[in-house]
Amino acid sequence: MFTLYNVLQLIFIFIFLPFILLRIALTPKYRQRILSRLGLHFPSMDAVDDSGPRIWIHALSVGEVMSSAALVREMRRRFPDWVIIYSTSTATGAAIARQKLGETVDHLITYPLDLFWSVRHVVKNVRPELFVLIETDLWPNMLGAISRRGTPIILLNGRISGSSFSYYKRFSLFFRPIFSLIDKFAMQSRADEERMIELGISPRKIYSIGNLKFDQEGVQVGEKEIEELRRTLHIPPRSKVFIAGSTHAGEEEIILSAYGKLIFTYPDLFLVLAPRDPGRADDVKGLAQSAGFDTYKKTELPGLPESNTVQVVVLDTLGELSKLYALATVAFVGGSLVPERGHNLLEVASHAKPVVFGPHTEDFKEADAALIRKGGGYMVSNENELVKILELILSNDVLAQKAGEKAFQVIKKNRGAVEKAIDLISETLRVTGYGLRVTS
Repeated sequence: MFTLYNVLQLIFIFIFLPFILLRIALTPKYRQRILSRLGLHFPSMDAVDDSGPRIWIHALSVGEVMSSAALVREMRRRFPDWVIIYSTSTATGAAIARQKLGETVDHLITYPLDLFWSVRHVVKNVRPELFVLIETDLWPNMLGAISRRGTPIILLNGRISGSSFSYYKRFSLFFRPIFSLIDKFAMQSRADEERMIELGISPRKIYSIGNLKFDQEGVQVGEKEIEELRRTLHIPPRSKVFIAGSTHAGEEEIILSAYGKLIFTYPDLFLVLAPRDPGRADDVKGLAQSAGFDTYKKTELPGLPESNTVQVVVLDTLGELSKLYALATVAFVGGSLVPERGHNLLEVASHAKPVVFGPHTEDFKEADAALIRKGGGYMVSNENELVKILELILSNDVLAQKAGEKAFQVIKKNRGAVEKAIDLISETLRVTGYGLRVTS
C-alpha cells in the first residue's frame, strides 16, 4: 500500500509540477514556507540536551495548538528533563505555537509534506522516542518512518466525525495499514471510541481520557485590563459588546445584517469581527463599510482621535481573540453557519460568557451538546434565529450572566483529560525503558 501511495504521489507531482510551482510562486504563504515544508530548511538538533526522552508533539493548526497547550505546559512543569519538540503544519498554527509555547518547548519545527525523502530527513534529525499526534493529520509516510524506528505513536484527543467515519470505512484497505502504525488511541468521546473499534482497531489499543479542550487554560483578564482593552478598541463605557470570532466567508454578511437590525434597539452595541484568517481583514472591513458602519481594523486604531466614531472593529492580528472574549456581552463562534465544521466554543465559555453558534459544529459536537444541555450555549440556523437569540441575551443582563456561568460550569465539569494524557504518555515511556523524574 505504501509503495503504491508513493508511486501515485510521484506521478501526480510529475504531471502537475508546473501548476504546483506557479501556485507556490504566486502565493506568499506557500513561497515563504516551501523549504521548511520540504524538510530542507530544518534547524539542527545537535544542540538539544538529551538528558531526557525526546517527545515529538504534532498539532496541525491553530485549533490543535490551543487544545494541546495546557498539556504541553504541564508536561514541562512535571518533567523538566523531557526534550519537547513541537511541530505545526500551517503558518497560522506556527504563529500561535510561537506565541503560546515558544518559551515552553525545546524546539518549534515545521511539519514536512508527506514526501518520503522529506519525511526521512526530518525524522532522522528529530530522532523521537515518542510521537504524539493531536487529533488528526494522519500521513502514511510520516507514521511509517516513525514506526520503523521503533518509536511508539499515540493519537491524543482523537476524533472521528460521521463523514470521516464513512470515508475511512469506504477506503478501509488504504486506512487500516495507517491505523495499524498507531500504538494507542486516546479518543475524545465514547462515540469516537466505538467508531474506531468498528474500523477494526483493537479495544486494547483504545483509551478513554476525555477531551483536552475542556482543560484549556482560560486567559485570565482582570478588570483593569478589561478597561484598557475597551479603551484600546474605542468601545464606549456603557456599550454592550457582540464578538463574532473565527468567522468564514459567508458568515460576516449574516453577522453584519443581524448587527444592523440590533442597533435599532441597542444603538451603542459594539461589534468585534474576527475572521478566522486575518488575511481576510481588508475584505471583511470592506463588507462592514459597505453596510454603512464606521469600521476600522484593530491595527488602525492606535492614534485614532477619540472623537472618531467606531462601531465595528475587525481583528487583523493573531492570538488576541481568546483574550478579547472577556469583553463580550455575548459571542458567536464561526465556521458554524457555513459548513466549516465549527471552531472552539470553549474559548468563550472559559470567560463565563454565553456562546452562540450555527449547526455546523461537527468538530465540537460534544461541547455544543453539553453547552446547550446546560443552558450556556445557543444553536441558530439562520440570520433570523441569530437576531432573536442575541435580542434575548442583550435584553436581559441576569439571563446573560447566568448563561455565561452555566457555560463555564460545562468546562469545570469535564476537566481532567490533561492528567490522564500525561499518565498515558508516562506509562508509554516507562514501557520503552525510560525512568522519569517527576517535579511535583
